[in-house]
Amino acid sequence: MSVSGPLRTTAVVAALALAIVVAASLLWARSSRFGLAAVPPAGEQHCVAAQLALTAGRAGVGAGNAGEVFVLTNRSGATCSLSGFPAVQLVDAGGRTVPTRVLRTGAYTFAQVPPRHVDLAPGGRASFNAGWSNGTGYPGVTCPAGTSVQVTPPDDSARLTVAAGIEACPDGTIHVSPVVAGAQGVSAP
Repeated sequence: MSVSGPLRTTAVVAALALAIVVAASLLWARSSRFGLAAVPPAGEQHCVAAQLALTAGRAGVGAGNAGEVFVLTNRSGATCSLSGFPAVQLVDAGGRTVPTRVLRTGAYTFAQVPPRHVDLAPGGRASFNAGWSNGTGYPGVTCPAGTSVQVTPPDDSARLTVAAGIEACPDGTIHVSPVVAGAQGVSAP
């Protein structure tokens, strides 16, 4: 039996509507899961590395894990915004990149939180956490170690560098939080 006329048109329209709903749901789930940065409201600009200063904040260790908060300060004269996850790369004393595997998830040292839009007025601060296994429990394993961290703000390609001794075991894995408002980073779980 074949379908024709208005019934066929209705079936095609319903199938297209379902496909659109499924595609939109998948895009929303992907952006939520992977922390794709949101577009700032009209008139606002994303913060870029040239506008920001990077400093290492509080650090801590416990149960074979280590973590540090990194602080981004708006040193420009204009308000800008950040949203999403920064890129992080370990660098050795000679300026060479060290194997680094970044996971956009919570860690032992900080809870997993969703990305949020953060406005930074001139002098305003935002931060993110980095957490890693520090070598305890990996006897005889040489873990990738860096003396500095290169950070690329969300939606930028330029890097900022700060001194930070990190030995991330077993393979250079570092868990990174999204950028949050203030200089305290994300709380521990």
